[in-house]
Amino acid sequence: MDLRHLPVYSNTNILFQQIIKCLLGYNDQSDQKILINDPLLSLKSLICSQATVSRFYDRVSLNTTNEFKKIITQLAYDFVNTNIDDPILDADSTMVTTCGNQEASAYIHHYQENGYHPLIINEYHSKLLLSSLLRTGSAYSSNGIIEELEQLFTQLNNTGNIRFNGKSFLQSLSCIPANNIRRKRSDNTNEYISIEISENSSQSDTTRKTGNA
Repeated sequence: MDLRHLPVYSNTNILFQQIIKCLLGYNDQSDQKILINDPLLSLKSLICSQATVSRFYDRVSLNTTNEFKKIITQLAYDFVNTNIDDPILDADSTMVTTCGNQEASAYIHHYQENGYHPLIINEYHSKLLLSSLLRTGSAYSSNGIIEELEQLFTQLNNTGNIRFNGKSFLQSLSCIPANNIRRKRSDNTNEYISIEISENSSQSDTTRKTGNA
């Protein structure tokens, strides 16, 4: 809900401007002047100032972020369930660089920078984002992978083999409950884990299955 009194720019309009800016390759708030000085974009829409953008992000709450995540991932689930017969879940940790003393930021040795250490899970064939988790900079690579996969499995309707690619997370997958999941694990880092969802399975199947993801 927008509680501002007679705003010149709606939240929808400001968000649209930020999407366009990112698509053009400008990710910082300070790049807002690029839009203001763009002759084509300024013809299509009034472009707000950087200060207006900053206040817009101040209004964004955790609930707002979660709702956006829900919409984006649900669209991805719908596409995968309809179009991908044998999805491959491609999990990885990445880095978001921070400046100054940002809360929960830490030095990440792998990247040799300060920042956050989020987890993302994409579907390999479609390149669509199925899950994301913002984590502290000190988070280990596999932190949260079990919870994210359990939530993901409730959304995927595929009853065939769901393959998993992510060598940093192999050890953690041994903790996945086996009541609805039969997992086939490979210790070779060039092979994938094949996770087969089975409605009638009551115990894990540790038969090895190989394949290139």
